[in-house]
Order: sequence, then structure tokens, then C-alpha cells
Amino acid sequence: MRQYPIRALKLGEILDTSLAITKDHFGLLFGIMLRSLVPFFLLWALAAGTDEKEGIAATGDPLTDTIVFFLFLIGYVVFVAPLAYGAATYGISSVYLSQPVTIGRCYRHALGHWGALVGSSLVSTVLILLGLVLVVPGIILYLRYLLIQPVVVVEGAGSRDALSRSGRLLRGNVGTAFALVLVVTVIEFGVSAAAELIPHANLASAISAVVSGATAVFASACYVVFYFSCRSMHENFDLEIFARSVEADGEDARSGVGIPNSESGPMEQGIGT
Repeated sequence: MRQYPIRALKLGEILDTSLAITKDHFGLLFGIMLRSLVPFFLLWALAAGTDEKEGIAATGDPLTDTIVFFLFLIGYVVFVAPLAYGAATYGISSVYLSQPVTIGRCYRHALGHWGALVGSSLVSTVLILLGLVLVVPGIILYLRYLLIQPVVVVEGAGSRDALSRSGRLLRGNVGTAFALVLVVTVIEFGVSAAAELIPHANLASAISAVVSGATAVFASACYVVFYFSCRSMHENFDLEIFARSVEADGEDARSGVGIPNSESGPMEQGIGT
């Protein structure tokens, strides 16, 4: 399995590493999105309809249509997004640390942390929205809570601990975080806008859903790599990994095996704090 740089990285290195992970493991990571995020986006587009054709969920009654919209929104926020992005985060963390992983295992891990993923996401979203009333505080809070998902998935932190832990990891990395979010947002918006230029509405919706799943993989990879970069900066995580690698090599040499034990994923290997 390809080795990726595990150390405090600059913006360009984060993007390069994230792109390499996305390309090397696209089947696994996009497969995660195909089982949740992409079908949901397709269903959402079908329900919403287009300018030329009314959606299947449209009733003509504004109140009913609003209720249907909020049901879709709740389904996304409470179920689809936490499981899809949580599973992707676990999968990316595993391949980044050269650990074997499957799609099923990614979803089982995300499901095991579903409560913390939903709780931390809801609390951070409310605080960010309140902060956006004054604009700048909302942006600062968004950056502060950028890493709550990998903190929950990799370290097994609860909702409250994830919020404070993400803030601590961002100290000294706010500039990089802002630039990373800006780059990822521009890429996501640009790709989605290009898909919308397709003249056939239904085809455009289908391609947009698929493209959104692919860009979600890259965005998740960026934030996971950035998370480990922050840990390497603050906690010498890269040295910890190196020390464990040397220790494992020594044990293998003494046992005559020569192959590291890779039956467990990142959590089982104890990479959390």
C-alpha cells in the first residue's frame, strides 16, 4: 500500500496528498458515497423537480411542500450526512495510515459514532449560524469546528469534547484552514456549476449528484489530511507513528515474520489521544 507523508504539511502538500488518496482509493471512497450521499442527492433532485418539470414531491400546497423540504433536510442532517461523511472519514484515515479497510467496516464505524457525529454537527451549526449574524464570528467558528468529524471518528470523542478538541488543533493553523476551505469550496462550486450547464435537466441532475459525491470524497480527504497535519504540529503525531513503525519492525524481525499486523484499523491501533 502506498505510503503518504505524515507530518505537519503546507497547504500545497495537503492538497497534493488528498488528491493522491482520492485517486489511489477512488473505488473504495466513492463506493461509500454511492451507498448514501449520491442516491440521496438524486432523490432530492427528483423530488424538487426542474424549471421544466414539477418534482414528484410537489403538491401545489406551499405548506405541504415546505414540510416535505424540511423532512428531506432533517434526513440529510441527521442520517445521510453523518453516516456518509463519517464512513468516508474513517476510510480515508485508514488508507492514509496504510491500514486495510472495507466499505462495510467504514459504515459500521460511522454508525458506532452516529450520536456524537450528529450532536457535534448540530451544535456547531447552530453556533456558526448565530455567529454569522455578525459575519466574522461565524467564519471564525466555522474554522474552529472544521475538524470535529475526524476528531469524533478517529479519536472516538463525544460531541462536547470534539468541539473543544477541534478548536485546540486549529491553534496556529487558522490561516491554512481558511485557505483550504476556500480552495475546496471553489473546486466544489466550480464542478457543480459545470454540471448544471448540461442542457438536459434530468441528466444534469444525475451528473450533478455523481459529481457531488466525487468532490465530497476529495473534500473529506483534505480535512482528514489537515487533521493529521495539525496533530503532527501540536503532538508530534508523525514521530509517534514512526516510533510505532520501528517497534513493529523490531518485533517482526525477532519473530521472523517481516509483515506488520494490519488486522485493525486506526482506532484499534490507538491513534486517538
